[in-house]
Amino acid sequence: MKSNHFKDSIKNFTSNIREHIPGAIYVDVAFDSRKLSFIEYSLPNVEAWQNYLGSLGISNDHKLIIYDRSEFGFKQSSRLRYLIEIYGYNTVQILNGGYNDWIRNNYRLSSEIPQYSKEDYKVFYEPELLRIYEEIIENIESKNEILIDARNSSEYDDGHIPGALNMPYNKFFDSKTRLLKRKEELMEMVNKIGFDLDKPIIAYCQSGIRASTLKLVLDLLGAQKVSVYNGSWFEYSQKSFYKFDKIFNSLMKIFDNVYSLFF
Repeated sequence: MKSNHFKDSIKNFTSNIREHIPGAIYVDVAFDSRKLSFIEYSLPNVEAWQNYLGSLGISNDHKLIIYDRSEFGFKQSSRLRYLIEIYGYNTVQILNGGYNDWIRNNYRLSSEIPQYSKEDYKVFYEPELLRIYEEIIENIESKNEILIDARNSSEYDDGHIPGALNMPYNKFFDSKTRLLKRKEELMEMVNKIGFDLDKPIIAYCQSGIRASTLKLVLDLLGAQKVSVYNGSWFEYSQKSFYKFDKIFNSLMKIFDNVYSLFF
């Protein structure tokens, strides 16, 4: 399965004579996803998602191997893995290095578009894998779950959710091979940052994409419970500053009223 969320990706997939791995089908990871006021990529409607996957010939019994064209091959692939995980129970694997590593190794490509019979795909929603804004606000106070920010260090330093640790997406990959680092190296990152994989973890980033890769990495390392804050910093930063502005404006009105009583 090739995953992407760019509008012209399906056109590229079907038109270029050397475009995809033989036997691959195209999956739009942004299918039925909408950009809302505070959400960059909303989750798809349950019924629409199960009908879409079924129309591609995917059943709940299929083992899925996913790849994409991002720099390291894990952005859209991890997002698709997360969607399948929160909405189903398929066995999912991601091709390390994705399309770019495939062509670096001069493996065969194909222009043939495989056709599969429609399947009856059923969604089994797993709400514990998702966190929303209100739960993040509660967790800032309770600290029951560990917040981890998958954005780059510079993004994290410019502002992050209070109490969040930083495990940057761009550090998950070997700079020479462009592949996901070995488990031992990834575990070194965890130990250096200093958090417990046995405790519940919330992954977030800018818009929920890199957080999906962080979830994959933590799952790979044996984390017991990892959820994703889908709204991520895109939502939190807007709502928090909006809330601050409302409080500030309310205080200013009180000040103006008190001031008018004396002057």
